[in-house]
Amino acid sequence: METHCPFSKASLFWNRLGYEICALSEASGHLGGIWVLKGCDYDITVIDVYFQAVTICIKKADCMWFCSTIYGSPQLVNCEKLWSYLISIREDILSPWVIKGGHLYS
Repeated sequence: METHCPFSKASLFWNRLGYEICALSEASGHLGGIWVLKGCDYDITVIDVYFQAVTICIKKADCMWFCSTIYGSPQLVNCEKLWSYLISIREDILSPWVIKGGHLYS
């Protein structure tokens, strides 16, 4: 979710709907702002929080997979940092992995 506002301004709304925050990377201006909310019986573990990404592990019964939600900057220097981050975190992920989000320029 592209937020453009701090989670503290929206937390009451999400809490009333039964969601709880699992991981948070607050926006810095128009850069970033990733919220990972939990509203089900899956086991969610935060693996890493980066200024352009949040990586979690999702488990239920014998199934396990990883998810990195990204909000990459169109600025080349930040794009290169994001690619380096994804390459480095991949070394620790041995299960299925999905990357979702936007602005992942090559």
